[in-house]
Amino acid sequence: MFLNLVDGFDLLIISFVLPNLPTNSNDPGDPLNFASTAEKGYIVSFALVGMAVGAIGLARLADRYGRRLIALVGITVNCVGLILSAVSPNAEFMMGARFITGVGIGMVSVAIVVAAQESAAPKYRNLATGLVMIGYPVGSVLAALSTNAITSAFGSNWKALFLLGAGLAAAAFVAAFVGLPESVKAAERRFESAAGADLATSEKAPSLLGKNLLAITLLLCVGYMTVSGVFNFAAGLTPDFVKTAITAGFDANLSKEALASATSA
Repeated sequence: MFLNLVDGFDLLIISFVLPNLPTNSNDPGDPLNFASTAEKGYIVSFALVGMAVGAIGLARLADRYGRRLIALVGITVNCVGLILSAVSPNAEFMMGARFITGVGIGMVSVAIVVAAQESAAPKYRNLATGLVMIGYPVGSVLAALSTNAITSAFGSNWKALFLLGAGLAAAAFVAAFVGLPESVKAAERRFESAAGADLATSEKAPSLLGKNLLAITLLLCVGYMTVSGVFNFAAGLTPDFVKTAITAGFDANLSKEALASATSA
């Protein structure tokens, strides 16, 4: 759960960084602002693209090298991405840094879920998966709480938020290195593969991309990608939208008061 908690924190910390990025004026299109409104959307999206790359393209290597190793590599990649985010000089650099963070999160999230399922007894697999996944929303809540604490103590120090995430990732690496064992099933599969054993069975397991399950697999993938993409994109930009709305409302009230004063005069 702790590893997924860190993933949830690291992915959604950007939600609370965006409103605190340096701005030259309240005009979203001001070129002197750290990031325009469109660029903020790209910053959020690049992390999600990175997650897809990490989960689909790299997490599959866990079948060859083991869940534990992929999780450790993913945590390291995540930590590097957070440090690079903290030292970003511009929006373009931050996009690349968030992509790296997303790759790490994608690798870790898949590896630890599979490890939990393989390590738990059959009747506890759903519980084990639930305990791992609950870490994501808990990490999101911690991101919000830590933002309030840091901004109250240090002002709009957005770099400190990324560094806090990097510190949590480092702690997660130590925790995983010490306490995350390789699942027995994964170890057996790697041993059999290295020994050249014939893994074929008398009753072949159905393929997710076979003709019987292809439609269901595609529907589940599209459905999950849609829900996950919409949620993460909306969550990533909501705090910035709220700040913009409040600022716009405040400016409108000032304009009304100035107009009323001029009229009465």
